[in-house]
Amino acid sequence: MMKKIILSLILGIAITSCAKLNDPSGKLPRDLDLALQSAKEIQGDDDVRDKEIRHVAIRLAEVRWNETAAKILTDLKSYHGVVGLSDLSITSAHRNEQPIAQEFYHKAKGIAQRLVLGIPRPIPIAMAQAAAANRDFEGADQWRSGIAENSDRAEADSKIFAEKLRYGMVSSSETPPVWEPDVFEAWSDSISRHEKKSDDTKFELLKMMEKIPSLFPVDQPQAYLCVYRAALKLNLPELSEKAASNAIRSSTMLGSDMDDTPRIRAQVARELFHAGDPRATEVLRSARAACDGQVGFYQPPSLGAVAEVMLEMGQQEEALKTWDLAWNKTFSHGHPRARMVNAVEVLLSQSRAGIKLDDKRESTVMAIHKGESGPIQQQTAPSQDVLNEVGAILQQQSASKKEPKTNKPTTSKSKAKTSN
Repeated sequence: MMKKIILSLILGIAITSCAKLNDPSGKLPRDLDLALQSAKEIQGDDDVRDKEIRHVAIRLAEVRWNETAAKILTDLKSYHGVVGLSDLSITSAHRNEQPIAQEFYHKAKGIAQRLVLGIPRPIPIAMAQAAAANRDFEGADQWRSGIAENSDRAEADSKIFAEKLRYGMVSSSETPPVWEPDVFEAWSDSISRHEKKSDDTKFELLKMMEKIPSLFPVDQPQAYLCVYRAALKLNLPELSEKAASNAIRSSTMLGSDMDDTPRIRAQVARELFHAGDPRATEVLRSARAACDGQVGFYQPPSLGAVAEVMLEMGQQEEALKTWDLAWNKTFSHGHPRARMVNAVEVLLSQSRAGIKLDDKRESTVMAIHKGESGPIQQQTAPSQDVLNEVGAILQQQSASKKEPKTNKPTTSKSKAKTSN
């Protein structure tokens, strides 16, 4: 059944180029080139290797290396290529970059042909959402109809519903097939887009709040943040305070030993900080503390996620110390694959924050390539030159926030602990 549907999608729909994907002039950024080479050298687990390559490709697309990102993902022989291209298509569509979104979508459909004899579970779900994000609702329904598991089909239905909600094809007053993170993101954006307060709008946001406890605990803080953003934009202080308090509470209830906990708490802190809520500092402190309760493999990416928010909140010295600890935890891990995976993740974290790769960290990564490791080194305070450079980055980020914003990309990270 699935094979026939996929073949009809690939053979029955002409794959035409919608927009040429371009790269900036010059060489790949030094840190991302090193991250890519490191990801490719991961040994002993092809799925882990391809997942890290996908993460690097998505980061390259974020800094507009679209052509290179597409080629990297197209060359992957696993489902990570299709899912990565789908993610980029959805993100581009949410940014109103439809020609680029369609090009990524068509490339995803093209490489799906190679996997026709065995369609991994994530592909039809991702492709159904990508199709809907590109207004190919017939294609979305075809991808969805080939899904065998009821729970997977319901997830696809909700993702399609979320994209229709973004395009105004369904009303925010309608009930989705399943309440899941993409629906909350789309619903919040749809409600706040009108930028006018009414009793009906408040009722819809309260209705959203009532559904959040039915989500997996790991998804609840982000859902509360969706309500929080909408309530802030619509100047509903009582509701925004209730949503913020629930976001904090649900994030602190997550176990410190969970791999997602520091990242989720850091995200809550980020949202509170940008809204001027003083509770952000304490929430970020709890995010940092949660890193210490994790097993060694999960600590470096968690520390990186916390450091990114520290930097946004103006805690430059503490952020640099936290990244330094992430590198030391990476280099001291006893397993070579763990060292390589975490080297990639910390490189990506610093890239997202705009921290330039220095010779010391490049040497650390090259030592990991050679199979070297060592004890945790003593941390030293960053030099004034480094602090000045980070200060300049913060000024640039502050200036960019004053520019008009496009729609926020909201590709779901639901159940990230298993699907990333």
